[in-house]
Amino acid sequence: MKKVKNYIIGSLILLMFSCKGQDKNEVINNSNNQKVNDLNGITLLEVEKTDSLYTVYNRCDGGNGVLRISEKEFYYYHPQEGAYYNIQDVEKINSNKYKITSDGYYFFKNDKLIPENSVWLLIKKNNLLWEFGKESNKNKALLSDSLNIKIGKIAYKVQPLSECSENNEEEVKGDNLVGKWGTNCENPIGIVIKENELIMCVEPNVYYIHLTKINKKKEDKILKYRLKGFEGIGSKDVNAQSYFNDNEIAIVKILEDNKIEFTWLGFYNKVNKERQNRESLISNENPTILKKCY
Repeated sequence: MKKVKNYIIGSLILLMFSCKGQDKNEVINNSNNQKVNDLNGITLLEVEKTDSLYTVYNRCDGGNGVLRISEKEFYYYHPQEGAYYNIQDVEKINSNKYKITSDGYYFFKNDKLIPENSVWLLIKKNNLLWEFGKESNKNKALLSDSLNIKIGKIAYKVQPLSECSENNEEEVKGDNLVGKWGTNCENPIGIVIKENELIMCVEPNVYYIHLTKINKKKEDKILKYRLKGFEGIGSKDVNAQSYFNDNEIAIVKILEDNKIEFTWLGFYNKVNKERQNRESLISNENPTILKKCY
């Protein structure tokens, strides 16, 4: 009887120490599959408040924002810019708040290529609304579960054609360069142009090149871009340290009929003063003619 009593006491002490120090936050790590990502399969749509109702507004110039989360990656599209992100881990802060760490830019530190992870916050405001955005960004997107459209809790509205500008019949100007451009709009490979930045999608989910516009005038018909950074695991193989300089590596020429000509010059190596990787990265031709997708 004494042995049984000692065994029970020993088991209780062992249990107390095994529980002591356990983190209150629940960490979901895909690399060791400790827990299942309970956000897996969720689809949230960006909404805006119209009168007393929240509405998913599908605009002609970029559609509507969406966040789709799977076990190992998520896709986030904010009108005119979207990308897939590999999930490093998900930390469940409480029942309504998640911190998601994903891959991001690659940068150099002490002559080494270092991945810069991005940290996102997903916060459930109530039974209808969520907030989502980078932890460092105060402005978060307002989202709602796509199922709420089916049950009538949120509305869905398509922007009338009468309100849409007929860009296909207009000359492309600096003001409406912003958007996705490609040879085939069904293919994610292409470029996304922002006000002062251009993003090349070389291989979806794997390799992106970020460029910064050199000339700033909106009336310019020929725009030049230099290297800003890399994104995705595919960029690890690029000898990028010598490529960061002020020399242009891509040129956009504005054409008629809502088209542009994109020329890839290749990375400029500041060490040997030569162009490298000059072959086309987004099509079989260089220069290549691109049309606006959205």
